[in-house]
Amino acid sequence: MLKLSCLFVVLFVILSFSEENAPVAVITAIEGDVRICRYVSGECTTAVLESQIFLSDSLITSENSEVTVIYSDGKLASFGSNTGVKIVPPAGTIQRGDKTDEKTDEITSVLSPLFAFSAAGERTGVKILVRGEEDSLSLKIYQPGNTALSINKPDIIWSKFANELSYDIIIQKMGSVIWQKTSTDTFLKYPEDIPELAPGSYLLKVIALKGNDTLNSAERFFKVLKFEIVSEIEKALESIKKQNPDSFTLHFLSARIYEERGLVLDAIREYEQLIRIKPDEPLLHKSLSILYNKYGLIELGNKHLDQFEALTEKKK
Repeated sequence: MLKLSCLFVVLFVILSFSEENAPVAVITAIEGDVRICRYVSGECTTAVLESQIFLSDSLITSENSEVTVIYSDGKLASFGSNTGVKIVPPAGTIQRGDKTDEKTDEITSVLSPLFAFSAAGERTGVKILVRGEEDSLSLKIYQPGNTALSINKPDIIWSKFANELSYDIIIQKMGSVIWQKTSTDTFLKYPEDIPELAPGSYLLKVIALKGNDTLNSAERFFKVLKFEIVSEIEKALESIKKQNPDSFTLHFLSARIYEERGLVLDAIREYEQLIRIKPDEPLLHKSLSILYNKYGLIELGNKHLDQFEALTEKKK
């Protein structure tokens, strides 16, 4: 049984450098004009989603602004309009007051800078983002894509290739065929007469056939997670819900948990919810672009990449 403090291993990774230089919080939701004033450089910059906050940095919110952060120990905090917040060492204080800091109140801080948000900064995924063109004549697998799965009896969905075709659906593991079915539809519910998939990695093939001739095919790699990992994810999600965060932060942290465990489709669903809340946030479209490309839906990835570029240009 994992302790609550260990559940956030899904969200955080231990830093190898000194605790003194480790970020102690990350912005998970932001509205309006919020600035970060760095203690080391003295520079004040505009805060954005996923901005890291270090010891002795200050957050300053303007009129009609709000910001939510997650601390390194998993606790959430939100700060409203016209507020100045200074992050200080554990057992120290947070100074809160107006933007001019003429009046401040001291509030006990319980920060424990042991971890750093693993998704902060540029992720390696952006480096492998491929902006390819979706071939309208290709066969596409919609579910499951290149992703991990928390279920071991996945349904399979693919695109229609042409009329009067049949499809071979094949699941392989380590080069060996686990099972194979034929369908004239583009949806196959996991067969009831076939045992559930054991944890491990699999190759899914869908082959479009006309008679005995192969017209097209598609492949996806997916992984079935172990029960222990699925249980850890569920506990981490539940611990977040118990803190009663706002809707944006709940979906954002849930997406990160899924992404850390390779549950790409689940992460995509959470990001789609975030886009509904904040459709003009460029970083959300960039994250969705990366995830859709990883999943194997290049056309959707390009769509969000275009939106990211347009919104970024608009903000210049």
